[in-house]
This record gives sequence, structure tokens and C-alpha cells, in this order.
Amino acid sequence: VSTQSTGNTMNDFISRWSGLAIGLSLATATRVAQTAVRTPFDVVKQQLQVQGMAGSASPDVVAGQRGNARRALRDIAAKETMLGGLWRGLAATLARDISFAAVYFGSYELFKFGARVTVGERVPRPIQHGAAGALAGAIGTLATIPLDVVKTRLQTQAQLPPGERAYTSFADAVRQIRRTEGVGAFWRGVGPRLFQTMPAAAITFATYEAVNN
Repeated sequence: VSTQSTGNTMNDFISRWSGLAIGLSLATATRVAQTAVRTPFDVVKQQLQVQGMAGSASPDVVAGQRGNARRALRDIAAKETMLGGLWRGLAATLARDISFAAVYFGSYELFKFGARVTVGERVPRPIQHGAAGALAGAIGTLATIPLDVVKTRLQTQAQLPPGERAYTSFADAVRQIRRTEGVGAFWRGVGPRLFQTMPAAAITFATYEAVNN
């Protein structure tokens, strides 16, 4: 019986991984479209959030020239092309989002399968799913936060005049951050992001599995 149960579990795991591969392909295409639409809003949001920071903006910006989204858009357009300004950091954002999705969903299936094989029904399924989701969120965050750091650096520097910007491209940002701040700089902010991602992932997967079953 134990052998049959293990075999059924393995077949279920293989079946789910086949479905996951198809799902990831579709999710990747969807994520590309979503990111392309969302990036301009993210850029404007970040510009509004960092306005007034010491050394990060000119006096007129500090005085409130970017008091709302419309002014932020005008300021971006005045300093660079609207296309280049609003989609700044798009490559880094795509790299982060697609990588996170692959690691996140893939690791969730692995953790869920591991829990089913090791603890079976001794631990309630919702707890298994929640724990697997939290661990998947942690792994996804740790694997992709360097891309998030680079993305944020590229997008927030858009408020500065072109001659005062520190980075010219994604690759240039990676080189400069590593050279001037060390590898550890790529994981800045990892704590807050883990506190955000892990509970959200636990709730998401536990709810999804409960509804799906």
C-alpha cells in the first residue's frame, strides 16, 4: 500500500510539473505584457516617493515641482524622451518578474511535494500549503532581490539631469554597484521584502489550494 501510495504521489507530482511548465510559459507572456503596462506607473510612483530627498533632486523639485503625477510626467518628458523615461528599468523589471515567477512556483511545487511525502496527513494540508508558500516566497525573494535593487536604482535616478546620473544601463549599474559598494549592496532591503512576501505567499497558496480542492 505504501509503495502504491508513493507511486501515486510521484505520478501526481510529474503531472503537476507538466502542467506547471505550460502554465509558466503562459504566465511569462502575461507577465511581459503586465510589466510593460505597469512600469510607467511604477516610475512615476517612485519619483513622487523620493522627491525632496537630500541630494536627490534639484531645488525646484524639492520645492514641490513634482507635487503630483502630472508634474512628474512633465518633468520626465523635459529631461528625456517620454518613452525612455517612463520605461526606464524595463529590462531589469522583466528579468526580476520572470525569474521570480519561475523560482516561486517551481519551489512551491517542490516544497509541497516534499511535505506530502515526509509528513503525509499528520499535518493539516492548509498548514503544509502555507508553509510551502512562505518558503517559496523566501526563495524567490532571495534569488531576485539583486535585480530589484538594480531596477530601483535605474528608475529613481531618472529625476536627475542626464549628466548627473550614476548609471547608463543595467549592466553598468551592476558593475558600479559591485565595484563601489560590494556584493552585499545587491541584497539591501531583503528583510522588509521577506516580511512582505512570505506571509502573502503563505496566504495566497493556502487559499488557492483550499478553493481548488
